[in-house]
Amino acid sequence: MNVQRKTSPTESVQPHGCPVMAFQAMISGKYKIRILWDLKDGPRRYSEIRTGLRSGAAGTREIAPRVLSRELKALADAGMIARKDYGLVPPRVDYRLTEAGERFVPIIAVIRDWGERHPARRPARG
Repeated sequence: MNVQRKTSPTESVQPHGCPVMAFQAMISGKYKIRILWDLKDGPRRYSEIRTGLRSGAAGTREIAPRVLSRELKALADAGMIARKDYGLVPPRVDYRLTEAGERFVPIIAVIRDWGERHPARRPARG
């Protein structure tokens, strides 16, 4: 006998167990939030996104092309950004926020504001 468990109307089935873990899985990675933040002002080409990441925090290393491509693909797969390929040679591709990505920008703004009020502290050396 196969017994199926019924879910209540207030219970949702999440692929990662809970909404917080699903959110964490979606934004995991060093550059995803920065990419989304940079796209808030409109579509950008790959090279513009890469340059924007390079001009980030002092002391940050340059992002490898493979890593940037992987982060962009993951954001597209998550429905946060859309990729438009113009089919030209040389290639012209741009990225823009989707509706879901646009809804996420205010959350990043809150995180950014919190970061300005609570600067990171370096651990004391013993």
